[in-house]
Amino acid sequence: MTIAQPATGQDTAGRSPLFAEWFRDPLTNVDGRWTLGTGLRFDLVDTSETTWSVAAGLAYQANRYVEVQPPAVQRVETPALVVQVTYEQELTRWLDFNFDHRSYFVNRESGEYTHHLVTGLEIELTSILDLDVTFTWDRIQRPQPNSAGVVPKQDDARLVVLFGLDFCSATALWISRSSPT
Repeated sequence: MTIAQPATGQDTAGRSPLFAEWFRDPLTNVDGRWTLGTGLRFDLVDTSETTWSVAAGLAYQANRYVEVQPPAVQRVETPALVVQVTYEQELTRWLDFNFDHRSYFVNRESGEYTHHLVTGLEIELTSILDLDVTFTWDRIQRPQPNSAGVVPKQDDARLVVLFGLDFCSATALWISRSSPT
């Protein structure tokens, strides 16, 4: 769950050099991970059809693990170097491609290197119905073993297929069809 991150898209008014993120994944023994930081962003391409940017910054990260094997500690704090690449492309008027990759370089107890990648297609099927297909890949280079000594898998990949209904468009369509003429 990202609370805030460097702004994406073409809105230049809301961009902030500050970011915060909270992550939780008990299957990888992460009870909670807070990241607070600041960075700089550079737009390589910023047109009406394409947005491509890179960002880098420094952060503070606090990790709390579900369970740990002694003598490890359950809460670990670390400085972090954060690098992000964001790419969005309007392929057609009804098909968009997006890609967001964020890397964290942290201390050994916090995983040494972690990343979060989200990429997918947004398809406008009709004026009110959308289909999103998204692939997410999270990786922890050195996962923290639990109290039984079991080391979680380094990689967690998910494919999400989502149908969405645009209520504003549906309401406007209903009103225009039900208005007396």
